[in-house]
Amino acid sequence: MMAAATVVSPSLSIFKLLALAGDLATLLLLFGLLRHHAAPLRWAGFYAFNPVVLISFAAEAHFDSLMTAALLAALLAARTQKSWVWLWLGLAIQVKLVGLVLVPLFLTRRLLTSVWLLVGVLILPSLPFLGGLQEWGNGVRHFGSSGAFNGPLHTLLRSSGLELLVFGACAVMICVARWRGMALVDSCLWMLGALLVCSPIVHFWYVAWLLPLVALRPSFAWTTLSVTMCGYFVAWWTLAEHGWWGFGHAVAAAIWLPWCVAGVVQHRSFFKRLKVCAFPKVGHELSVVLPVFNAGPEVKILIATLREEMGTEPQIIVVDAGSQDGSVLDFPEDESTRLIQSVRGRGNQIAAGIAQTDSPWILVAHADSLPPAGWFAHLMTALDRHEDVAMWVFGQRFDRCKLGTLCIEALNELRVVFGAVAFGDQTMVLRRSAMVASGGFPAQPLMEDVEACMRLNEQGRVEYLGREWTVSARKWGGGTSSRVLMIFRLVATYQFARLRGRDHAARLSEELYRTYYPDLPPVRAVDT
Repeated sequence: MMAAATVVSPSLSIFKLLALAGDLATLLLLFGLLRHHAAPLRWAGFYAFNPVVLISFAAEAHFDSLMTAALLAALLAARTQKSWVWLWLGLAIQVKLVGLVLVPLFLTRRLLTSVWLLVGVLILPSLPFLGGLQEWGNGVRHFGSSGAFNGPLHTLLRSSGLELLVFGACAVMICVARWRGMALVDSCLWMLGALLVCSPIVHFWYVAWLLPLVALRPSFAWTTLSVTMCGYFVAWWTLAEHGWWGFGHAVAAAIWLPWCVAGVVQHRSFFKRLKVCAFPKVGHELSVVLPVFNAGPEVKILIATLREEMGTEPQIIVVDAGSQDGSVLDFPEDESTRLIQSVRGRGNQIAAGIAQTDSPWILVAHADSLPPAGWFAHLMTALDRHEDVAMWVFGQRFDRCKLGTLCIEALNELRVVFGAVAFGDQTMVLRRSAMVASGGFPAQPLMEDVEACMRLNEQGRVEYLGREWTVSARKWGGGTSSRVLMIFRLVATYQFARLRGRDHAARLSEELYRTYYPDLPPVRAVDT
């Protein structure tokens, strides 16, 4: 490829065009993968606008973009065309040797029959260069045993010589997880991440190997590293001032420690989730639970809107907590729409509603919300293509747009995407088997949404759908800043209390309810 580029034009510009071609191809393929995974297309921005990508390809013309393009083509082909998988993976390896570590992740029963194509792609283009095979091997070995830009584990284990052993152990665990049902995208992200962390040399553009996968699985850790990696450019200063190319341990710590903290936050339930076997395959039957209290006409409007796309078959359970505004007096009950009564407190109401249905999926929505067009078909597609998700979150948009509500929307979305914690007005879809395994839905008056996310995150992924429902902004009419600070304080207080156990956090939720609703009588959690 590089020789062909010089034939066209022996200049620096042609190499930038070559790198940008791979970059743009990666972006286009990423759109296809996002659409296939029923993920928000705007997540492509995690790749397209990442500073590491912009500097690596548009500015410095590293040809790693060609490898990422071929890798994404292989991931896309793995869904439909079995033979093309090995062709594209072989091309990725020909461009960048690190692609070899991904081969075991593609060795599934469905793809194994055509693996001979990979062997051909790796061997045939190399035949004219067999005379230089020994020198090539020496060059790879020399490159892999030197360099001042070490990964964090390599830096710690270099004196003991255990860095290869650690990566080998990580690779084996990732392969086992893949063969037990881990999604191909996740396993590739973990494998390349483990390679970087253990590597003896990590140039800043190596992070670009992972960033297309980070767009498919938004990562707090790798997005943080994309920012802290700016410390890499201290190397040019040290070269000019001290005559060596690299940076010291202090800069390395500034680059990697935030990544480590973000990774611990993001994967706080990782080891608990390892104990969970894959979810059994279930149907797409869905029930809807609507907790209401003095909801006015909104609940009837919501039900009518839901029926437009769901039809009349899915069950809708409205759980009233003693409304006094007459909103449920003439409630239109039928075979699939029921009204039940419950003690007040949204967690208590939701738990009571869930107890009335045995559907494998339960959608929980607020009465003042309205879904976008196409929400039901999009959810069915997502359920069909992801078998490792314990909770789906649609997201929220306010019916009145201003700077304050826009900031709230952004913070709430980032909390789900990076922290796997959602609020109830973001509309949640719960997997019943995961909820039962986690101890059931938390029947508590407040923070039931946060508690449900924390429980289900231990069972499987909490995934953001990006088909936001419109909710009322009337409670944000004034004092937005003070209300946001109060919610931050309440959530942080609850999560710290959760470290002492579920029972302690449940009791605290009663006190938090009195803070959040000072004008209403106190409510206790219900023992379910």
